[in-house]
Amino acid sequence: MGARLAQLRHGALDRVARLSPRGQRVLRLYSTPKLSARRISDLRGLSACEAKATSQNGEDGILLGLFGLIGTTDRRFCEFGFHFGQNNSIELAAHGWQGLLLDGSPSAATLRARALATRGIKVRRAFITAESVNAQIGAELSGPIDFLSVDIDGNDYWVWRALTVVEPRVVCVEYRVYMGTEEAVSMPYDPAFQWDRAGDPAFLGASVAAFEKLGRAKGYRLVYLERAGVNAFFVREDCLEGMDVPPLAELAAGVPALAETMRPGWRMDPGLRARLVDV
Repeated sequence: MGARLAQLRHGALDRVARLSPRGQRVLRLYSTPKLSARRISDLRGLSACEAKATSQNGEDGILLGLFGLIGTTDRRFCEFGFHFGQNNSIELAAHGWQGLLLDGSPSAATLRARALATRGIKVRRAFITAESVNAQIGAELSGPIDFLSVDIDGNDYWVWRALTVVEPRVVCVEYRVYMGTEEAVSMPYDPAFQWDRAGDPAFLGASVAAFEKLGRAKGYRLVYLERAGVNAFFVREDCLEGMDVPPLAELAAGVPALAETMRPGWRMDPGLRARLVDV
């Protein structure tokens, strides 16, 4: 075992040495933690954890706080739908995590991807559909992992529903705040859908109620909604033993844009609602 570890370590050092000076600077950038985990005693403490390193909003701090609360196992992640400048996993990687990043853009060919490969982080170009997701992820990663992030701006609900090849303890999914909290609805499944060609920027994704319903069916509980009203965080039920999980109404009240949809008389745009499907 010692000889094998020495061999792996030598191979990693050799890959780093082969990077250009610019590549080594990029590696240092992505290897340096920008945040530290805030210690919390319960799930309601997540509101104090929001902080941004490379995430869109406060997701980086939320994840560090959440894993500080429930603990980690293998510190592996899978994120599909990412950008090097906006993602939910690179800060985890800086804290020593490893995993897989998937996206349909040409990002997998960049200098940053080659630098991350020296840290045990694979970057692959892949257009994700419900039919392909298990094979695409399973080629690199399978079984229990600590974290999954889903953000493909479209078929998110359908792809998470289809995903079985990995068993994450924590899941982050992007929902649509303007669909409210009462109805479990989603855009119809369209395997060819691309958000940047959709024409109507409102017609994509699913409601938080849809994801909560799906999460429960898969054995997860919704534990937090970040204040910007973009991402929802789920934890597998077996990781929450003895914890008090806030109800959806309480979580939504902490999101100003979502709280607006809970006011008396609010209705989803009728034209949008007519195009969505119940799930």
